[in-house]
Amino acid sequence: MEMTMKLLGALLVLTGCTGTGWQRSEALGERVRSMEEISTVIWKIRGEIRVSGIPLGHVFLQVSDQVAAPWADVLRSLSRRMEAQEGERFQELWAAELPALHRECYRPEDWNCLLGLGQSLGYLDLTMQVELLDGFLAEWGRRTEECRREKQEKQKVCQCLGLAAGAFLVLLLV
Repeated sequence: MEMTMKLLGALLVLTGCTGTGWQRSEALGERVRSMEEISTVIWKIRGEIRVSGIPLGHVFLQVSDQVAAPWADVLRSLSRRMEAQEGERFQELWAAELPALHRECYRPEDWNCLLGLGQSLGYLDLTMQVELLDGFLAEWGRRTEECRREKQEKQKVCQCLGLAAGAFLVLLLV
C-alpha cells in the first residue's frame, strides 16, 4: 500500500510539473494570438478609413460589427463617446477605453505602442490617418514577428523544463 501511494504521488507530481510547463508554453502562444487580433482590427479600421472616407466614429461602429468582443465593445463605446462630442480629445477617449483590452500577455512596450496609436489618430486628414495606421501596422508586424520567434524558441524549453522539474522532484522525494 505504501509503495502504491508513493507511485501515485510521484505520478501526480510529474503530471503537475509537466502541466505547468505546457501551460506556460501556451501563454506564449496566447500573446501571439492577441497581437494578431490587434493587427486584424487595425487593418479593418485602416480599410474602412481608406475606402469609405467616413468620420472615425462611424468607422469604429462599422468595424465593431466585424470583430469579436472585447474589441467590438471598445469600438462601439469609442463611437458613442465620439458622437456625444463632450469635448474630450481622441487620445483621452482611446486611453480611457483601451484598458478593457488589457491582457496579461501584453508586455508594457506592446501596451505603450497600442496606447501611442491614439496620440495622433483622429486629428489628421484621411491620407495621413491611413499613413499613420500603415506605420503602426509595420511596427506592430515587427513586434508580432519577434513574438513568434520568441515563442518558437521558448515553447519547447518551457515544456521540457516542466517535465525535467517533475522528474527531479520525483527522484528527490522518492
